[in-house]
Amino acid sequence: MAYQATDRYVFAEQLRDDLQAYLEDQPVTACPDTAVRKGVKWIKRNRQRVTATAISIIAVLAVISGIWLGYRQYQVNKLLSAAQVQAQQGSKEYNSYKSSLAKLQSDDPYQASLRNVALGELANQYRENLNKAIDGARRALDIAPSNARARNFLAESYMELWRLALQENRQELMQAYSAEVLRYAADPAQYRHELEGLGSLQLTVDPPNADVYLFRYETLHATDARGNLLPPRLVPVPFDPAARQSDPDFLETEIQRAAILTAAPESAHSIFRLDPTPASRLGSGNISVNGLPAGSYLLVALVIGHAETHVPFTVERMGTVTRNIVMPNIADVPAGFVYVDGGPAVLGGGETNARARQQKNIAPFVLAQEELSMSDYAAFLQSLGKAADRRLPRDSSGKPLATLGRDGLVPADGSDAAKFASSAVRGISYNDAMAYIAWRTSREGVTYRLPNEDEWESACRGADARRYSWGNFPGQGLAISSPNGDLAAVNNWRWQSYKDESPWGIHNLAGGAAEWTSSNYTDKPSDPNYGARTIKGNAFGQQPAGFECAFRANGQPDYTHPTVGFRLAADWPVKRIALAQPAEVPGVEPLPANNAAAQPPKPKPPKLSHSEEVLHKLGLDK
Repeated sequence: MAYQATDRYVFAEQLRDDLQAYLEDQPVTACPDTAVRKGVKWIKRNRQRVTATAISIIAVLAVISGIWLGYRQYQVNKLLSAAQVQAQQGSKEYNSYKSSLAKLQSDDPYQASLRNVALGELANQYRENLNKAIDGARRALDIAPSNARARNFLAESYMELWRLALQENRQELMQAYSAEVLRYAADPAQYRHELEGLGSLQLTVDPPNADVYLFRYETLHATDARGNLLPPRLVPVPFDPAARQSDPDFLETEIQRAAILTAAPESAHSIFRLDPTPASRLGSGNISVNGLPAGSYLLVALVIGHAETHVPFTVERMGTVTRNIVMPNIADVPAGFVYVDGGPAVLGGGETNARARQQKNIAPFVLAQEELSMSDYAAFLQSLGKAADRRLPRDSSGKPLATLGRDGLVPADGSDAAKFASSAVRGISYNDAMAYIAWRTSREGVTYRLPNEDEWESACRGADARRYSWGNFPGQGLAISSPNGDLAAVNNWRWQSYKDESPWGIHNLAGGAAEWTSSNYTDKPSDPNYGARTIKGNAFGQQPAGFECAFRANGQPDYTHPTVGFRLAADWPVKRIALAQPAEVPGVEPLPANNAAAQPPKPKPPKLSHSEEVLHKLGLDK
C-alpha cells in the first residue's frame, strides 16, 4: 500500500505474517515512516494551517530584518552627517582665516614670515579636521561597503587634502591622496583632469625653419667619486611630450658623469649637457603641444645663421603658455654674450638682504656669459697711459691689488699672474666700470652698459623663480666661493671650473665676483644708502649666505672692495655707434679686429687720449 514500489511487500505471505504479528502485539517486518515522512504527510493533510504559519514566520523575519537594516542605515547616516559637519566647519574656518591673512600684505620680511607660519598652522588644523571626518566616513563604509554617499564623501575629502598638499608642494602626499581619490570616486574622470593638471604650449618661431627642442628641469641627486652626496641641482633633461616623460637614460648618465668629473678639478662638470633627442624635438614654425605636466621647462631653438636661443618657461597646472620666439641673427649678438629673451620674472623674496617678492616683465637684452676678467680690464688700463694708476683695482682701503706692467696686471701679492689674469676683475668701483664701458663702446662700436638689478636677477632665476642659479637647494660646492670668507683663497680657485650656471647659460652669477648693476639701491632720500648702486651676487671671499639670486648689497659709486667686479650688458636690439678712427684718438692704438688686448699706448703729451676725452665728457675723470 506504500506509494513507492520499493516500500511495498513483495509476497502476500509477508503481509499476512505482519498482520498476525500486529494482532499479537509482536514486531512486524515492515519499515516505519521516518520523522521527515511523517512531517510531510502531516503537512499534506494540513496545508492551510502550514501556509498560514509560514506566512507569519516570514513576516516576523522581515520585520526583524527591516529593523536591523534601518538601524544600520541610521548608523551610516549618523556617521556621515557628523563627518560632513566636521569637514564643512573646518573648511569654513580655514577659508575665513586664510582670507583674513591674505589681506595682511607686508613688505616686512619678518611680518611676511609670521603670516606664512600662521597659514601653515591653519592648513594643519584644516588637515586634522579632514582626517577626523575621513575616519567617520571610513567607519560608515565598514558598515555599508557599497554606500555611494560615503564613497563620494571620501573622494571629495581626499581631494581637499590633495589641494592642501599642492599648495605646500608636497609631492609624496599629493601622490598618496591622488590614489585615494581615484579609489573612491564613482567617476574618476571628473577628478583626473585636476589631479594631472596637464597644460599646453602654443609656440611661434622665427625663422620658421628653426628646430625647437624641449627640456624639462629635473632634480639631480648625485654623488662624487668618493660616494659623498653632492648638493641637489636642477638639470634640463630631454622631454618627450608624446610619452609625457623625461629621458630616464639621460639622468642616469648624468649621475655617472658627475661622479667621474668631480674627481677632475679642472673639469667644467656642472655645465649643462643640452643634448637633444629625436623624441624631444617639437618641430618648426607654429608649434602646439598639449598634455604637458606642470613644471619648469627649457626650449632650445637651433638654426644656421642665428644664435642658439634658450627660452625657459613654466607650465602651471592646467595652464596655457604662449610664446613667440624671434631668434637673433648670430652677427647681431656680440661675441661672448647671451641673448636673454626676457618675459615674466619673479624677483625678490629671498631670505637675506632681498627686496619684497614681486613679478615684472623683462624686456629682451644681451648679457655677457662671463664676468669681465682681469686681462680684459688690463687692456683698458693700458690705453689710459699715465692716468691708469687711478683706475687700478683696489681693496676697500684704496690699496692697489695689482700694478700695470707691459704684459698686463701684476698681482701685488706676488701670486700667479696667469691665474690672476683669467680670474674675474674685482676691486673696481662703479665709476671704474662706467669708464671701462665708455672706452670699450668707443672701440667696438657697441653701446655696452651694466645690467640693471631686474635684468641681473631674472638672468639668474630664469622663469621658475628658483632661489639659486642652479636650483632651490643650498650648496656651497655649486659656486666659486671661499668656505670661510678667506680672501687669500682666490688664488687657489680654478676659474675655468664653472660651478653655477643659470637657465640662460650665464656663468658665475652666484660665485666668482660680486657685480655692479646700474640700479639705485634705494630711491628714498632719507635712506642712509641713498645714492648707492646695487651690487648683486656673492663672491669668492664671502660666506655662502649670499648665493641667493635675490641677495643684494650696495656701494657708493666710488666704493671699491677686493670682491666686487662687473659684467657687461647691452640693449636688444644692440645699439651701435661709429667706431673711433685712429686719427681721432691721439696717442692710442685702436683695438685689433679680433678684440685681442690692446698694445701698450704711445702717449703724446700734452694731449688727452680719446679715453680721457670720453671720461671727461661723462664727468668720470674726477
